[in-house]
Parts: sequence; C-alpha cells; structure tokens
Amino acid sequence: MKTLKFIGLMMIAACTFQACEKDDNQDDIDKGEEAEFVTKASASNQFEIQAGQLAVTKGMSAQVKAYGAHMIMDHTLAN
Repeated sequence: MKTLKFIGLMMIAACTFQACEKDDNQDDIDKGEEAEFVTKASASNQFEIQAGQLAVTKGMSAQVKAYGAHMIMDHTLAN
C-alpha cells in the first residue's frame, strides 16, 4: 500500500514539474505590441479616473458620488 501511495505521489510530482517547464513565448511577442498595450491601458485608466472625478463633482445622488470615488481609487491603483 505504501508503494502505491509513493508511486501516486511520484506521478503527481512528475506532472507538476512537467506543467512548470519553461514555456515562455516571449520571443513571439513584439515589443511594439507590448508598448501599445501599456499605452492603451494607461489611457483607459485615465479616462476612468476622469469619469470618476466627474461623477464625484457633478453627481446628484450619494450613490453616484460613491461609485465615482470607487472608480478613482480602483483605476489609480491600476495605473
């Protein structure tokens, strides 16, 4: 029974190491695409921050103002 458990653990370990094997395709990713993504993500976050500021200053209800503040906080952290 101990042998069966040992074999099972060894199989799990082998599968784990196989799954963790280096498989980075960084060479396939163009650096220009990465820069474009970062630029677009940053611009999107800035838009959300500005929208949140607008909601805080111009919002009519407390819920809208609270949501705006939440947007500002989340997207400032994301930047």
